[in-house]
Amino acid sequence: MSARTPSVAANTSAPKETRQQQRLAERRRRIRRIEQSVLGVILLGALVGLVWLLWRPGIRIADIEVQGAYGEEIKHLAHDTLGGSIAFLFPRDSIFLLPEDNIRTRVLATYPDIASVTISRTGFSSIEIGVVPRVPAIRWCGEEYPASATCYVADADGLIFASAASTTDGFSLYAPLTEATSSPIRAYIKKAAEILPGVTEFAAALAEHNLTAESIVLSEDEARVYLAGSGTYITYVLGKERETIALLSLTMSNLPVPIDSLEYVDLRFPGKAYFKKKE
Repeated sequence: MSARTPSVAANTSAPKETRQQQRLAERRRRIRRIEQSVLGVILLGALVGLVWLLWRPGIRIADIEVQGAYGEEIKHLAHDTLGGSIAFLFPRDSIFLLPEDNIRTRVLATYPDIASVTISRTGFSSIEIGVVPRVPAIRWCGEEYPASATCYVADADGLIFASAASTTDGFSLYAPLTEATSSPIRAYIKKAAEILPGVTEFAAALAEHNLTAESIVLSEDEARVYLAGSGTYITYVLGKERETIALLSLTMSNLPVPIDSLEYVDLRFPGKAYFKKKE
């Protein structure tokens, strides 16, 4: 009796299904390629249209008005900033691509005596630039007293921004800067935010006693205030201006001699005043 070999039924449906799946996948790939090509054409057309639109004269900045100091200079600087193109495609002077930050940065970097810059669109081809100058608050004349160097003006934040005119009113301040620099322009007076309000308050309080602060020298935590016309100086501890002003009033009402006959008045100690007569 011979052995029978088991027969296996052929699966004729599998190759047919595989071919259908391949055709379907190929069709999907063709559709995606067509969609991508159409999208590419649309994007390219949009880019060309955008470039064409941005180069139209009607929406490119031609007129610049400046409100404030350095009118012509800032206008020229702004036109220079707007020159050229971006990636060789887009004009920098398009009203829609107005580089406000670049213009503002260049103006502030060029003119340290300008505190802020505003830029606004006034039309499709025009802008207006407004500049606000820094307000002088202190005349700084160096770190060492006395000094023969040129004096400078600083704002309330202690930023030195310009040379001081010889006719500038107020006292001369001698104080260290935050860092060593070849030029004091753009440098800051050390601890200006902490000390300048009190120093200014004390200088103003002197006027109530018919005294004028000519120079104020700061060192460490002390101030030495030289009075105009006499060479007499007053010393006190920085940050203690309110207490010192009260002590000054009491001292002035009890001085046995005129203050201009004194070399100095020392108000550094609470409730006490020391003074020395000139020789």
